[in-house]
Amino acid sequence: MIRRMVWAACACSLGLLLLITSCGQTYSLQTVSISALPTGQTTEQVGTVILNGMGVTANIIVRANYTNTKSEVVTALATFDVVPVGNGIASYAAGHLTLDDGLPNPVLSPINNHGDLQYNASGLITAVDPGVCTAITDSSKAISLTGYYKVTATYKGVTSQPLYVALASAVPAGDGTVKGGCPFDLTPSTT
Repeated sequence: MIRRMVWAACACSLGLLLLITSCGQTYSLQTVSISALPTGQTTEQVGTVILNGMGVTANIIVRANYTNTKSEVVTALATFDVVPVGNGIASYAAGHLTLDDGLPNPVLSPINNHGDLQYNASGLITAVDPGVCTAITDSSKAISLTGYYKVTATYKGVTSQPLYVALASAVPAGDGTVKGGCPFDLTPSTT
């Protein structure tokens, strides 16, 4: 009987020792990932997000991914780099697109409100005036980009893959031309 108690005590001690030594283990940061959750949607998007309309917003979500397969949201702790790439549509008439000279630099709000894209340190991006169209589609709903904002996030020295933000924030003019506007419907197809 005493022998069983000794073995049970040893087993408990060994189990407790293993538990104590595994506590406090640190895991290293492996990658940082970035995604966007546009207002009104329930699924995060990676790769490309289109802000379809003036004032439309999306929340940028930054995750730190660790070597133990755990991840945590670190959006508020990340820094953002937002770079304009390509052109918006300057005009559209008779099926012919004319591209402008380039997208303006995005602005970190609330400093000012110039440019087509505004973002803040908490990860909210907004399509702002003046509107622009950097995403076009045809009757088949295939989307092409003429320009975009390349967004990356950095956390503890690790930079995420890029998120491409396209804008469809301008509206067509009533005379058939689209000065800075979007000549096609960019509403996602349900088929």
